[in-house]
Amino acid sequence: MKRRQTISVIIPTKNRPESLLRVLSALHTQIPRVDEIVVVDMQSTDGTYDILKKLGCRVYVSPWPHPDNPRDTLNHAFELHTQICFGDT
Repeated sequence: MKRRQTISVIIPTKNRPESLLRVLSALHTQIPRVDEIVVVDMQSTDGTYDILKKLGCRVYVSPWPHPDNPRDTLNHAFELHTQICFGDT
């Protein structure tokens, strides 16, 4: 039997909870099923992190000094996952 690979979706965001809720809703209906949703939060100041944690998302908060450029944080997140679908809010 062929084993299905794990699918992780990584989404960068900053202060966009309404967009994220739409994206997350759509992801829950995707086929094949998404196994893990990882949100890279670029140091939001509007409660985005708390909303995502309540929804059960895995959230990375960017430790880099220029969080408006997600490159370093996304590269780090990509290194942690093998199969990736990139989404942008």
